[in-house]
Amino acid sequence: MDFKNFNELEALKLAINTERGGIKFYQQALDKVNDDKAKELLEKLIEEEKNHVRIFTDLYEKFSNFDDNYLFDPEYAPYFESLAKTNIFFGQGSLEDKLKSINNVMDVFAISIRAEKDSISFYEEMAHYTKDKDARQAFEALVAEEKTHIKDIKKLMADIITG
Repeated sequence: MDFKNFNELEALKLAINTERGGIKFYQQALDKVNDDKAKELLEKLIEEEKNHVRIFTDLYEKFSNFDDNYLFDPEYAPYFESLAKTNIFFGQGSLEDKLKSINNVMDVFAISIRAEKDSISFYEEMAHYTKDKDARQAFEALVAEEKTHIKDIKKLMADIITG
């Protein structure tokens, strides 16, 4: 899809909401796990997601001199609307739905890995289409961080499995 009318403000709003969704999920998932190492990792992920919100908020403020009440080209509006409606952490469901589906720490990690992979795809796409160098660098840096999150989660999963 060619985003002739790509707007960094909309991408940043979506990124902020995505990271806030991650914070909520990880905070509430803490109550679902008993493993101390898992709790430690979730707390680390919460802090990193909070930092991502700060990064995206700072960038959003940089662009705040633009009007963010624009209309997308009709060809691209459905795409961004679907991104806005489909939170990366919760899909078409809700936080409550995801939390109800958790039976153990591995369920938390499975949801987390899926969400981190979706975040990577989203941020890679946003980095590709943004015309702003700072926004591109932020999206690319966060792709690298999200990949690290996946490695950390998978390592802890392996540690838990092997005891």
